[in-house]
Parts: sequence; C-alpha cells; structure tokens
Amino acid sequence: MKLPVIISVFLLFCLSNFFVYAGSADYIRYKVRRGDALEKIARKFGVSVQQLKRWNRLRRDDRIFVGQRLKIFIRERQVFSPPPKFRKPARYFRVVRNFDKYGDIRHYGWLGITDKSGYVFAAANGKVVKIGYRPSRGTYILVDHSNGWLTMYSHLKKVLVKKGEYIRKSQKIAISENRKLFFLISRNGVPLDPARFL
Repeated sequence: MKLPVIISVFLLFCLSNFFVYAGSADYIRYKVRRGDALEKIARKFGVSVQQLKRWNRLRRDDRIFVGQRLKIFIRERQVFSPPPKFRKPARYFRVVRNFDKYGDIRHYGWLGITDKSGYVFAAANGKVVKIGYRPSRGTYILVDHSNGWLTMYSHLKKVLVKKGEYIRKSQKIAISENRKLFFLISRNGVPLDPARFL
C-alpha cells in the first residue's frame, strides 16, 4: 500500500466517521461514500474486485449504495509486522481514555494529560508528512515511521516542526493545548492500541 493511500485511509479513520472498526483486527468495515465503486475501493485497499464480492457476498451486478459497509480484510503480516521502538509522546503522560474499538463511541487512540510544560515528543524516528487542523482534534501532526507505521499527535497549541522535516525519537515536536494530548498509532491505515507498543 503506497504512502499517500495509507495516509488517506489513516486520516479517514482518525478524523471522520467513514470507517467503522470491525470486531476482529484482521479486517475493517468501510462505509461506502458518494462516488465510490467497487473498482475504486479495491484499488484504494490493494485488493481485487472479486475479493470484495466474495467477502461481502455481493451479486454480479457490482451494485453498492451510499452508507453500505463493506468488509475488507487486511493481511495479518501487514498489520502485525515488527513496529518501531516507540516511546510515550510526553515526559509525563497520564492516560484518561484508552483505546476502545468496541464501545458505542469508538476511540482509536490514547487521550492523556501531559506535564505542565505540555511538550510533545516524537514517539520514534520519522518524517512529518502532514500538519493540519480538524474541529474534532484541533491542530495535529502526522509522522511517517516507514513500512506503513504512522503516529498522530493532536490537540496541539504550538507546532515546533515543519511538513517534510525528518525528526528523531524524543525530539520536541509540539506543545499540547491545555496539557491535553491525543496520541494514535496505525499500521497500513489501521489504528492499533498504543498499549501494545509502549
């Protein structure tokens, strides 16, 4: 899966409601949007149209409708390949809401409180691939750690890095807003529980 596609999938997961996490880490459920077609969805996820049909028991006419949820399997070796050696995103980080993919309101990362300085640190070596803003997450930074691994840091008051900049593990990259920080790890566009790596 190419990096721009991974980033697009990741941001859709994190910053909107187009995806719903399935009950198994082996697959996701994609919510069909206006303009989608099976061929387009298959290309986005690196699978075949025939696979999509088989997984979802679709008829031969290829018809899908807006709001329909399609099951898409993610290869286990892609999701669970060895991760970088991550560190916590702050010197002091008290988790106030854990990763939860099963609740009524799904939560795909950690929400925590930092120390008084509010400094946010890079969880591993990587490259800043996006700096943006969303009403639900505030200002955020997206870092690519290679091989499909991405981290996101949001609720930021001040960003200390630039898009395209290569950063090192433990480098100060931002200051959190009111000591609040949302931290997320993903592999090939699939959010994973940070507790597994920290």
